[in-house]
Amino acid sequence: MEVRPWQDAPLRGGRFDQEAWLESFEQVLQSGPAAGYAQTRFLAHMEWALVNLPGVEDLIEFETRVNYVVPKYDDIVICAYDLSKFGASVVMDAMRTHPVVIVGGLTAGEPVLHST
Repeated sequence: MEVRPWQDAPLRGGRFDQEAWLESFEQVLQSGPAAGYAQTRFLAHMEWALVNLPGVEDLIEFETRVNYVVPKYDDIVICAYDLSKFGASVVMDAMRTHPVVIVGGLTAGEPVLHST
């Protein structure tokens, strides 16, 4: 298991750099098989997006772009939003970007299955 604080991942350098974070995210997904693991489970607590730093306003574009990376790998990726901390419009926009959403244990959308 690897745990990274926000300052070492999405908010490295005191800003949200979408390109750098997507590259880092993909490197994490590539590192699992390289280390001999069959599957990576990636969980991102999204509260970092509540911090007032440059680039954070690109959150929804980033969430959309994640969908171009995830299908390349046979891994589980979860973006966890605390509904008591995020406004409804942000949560709805984030939900619209992904093919599968789980809210309160209920799944909306079709699971996307990938084979290698």
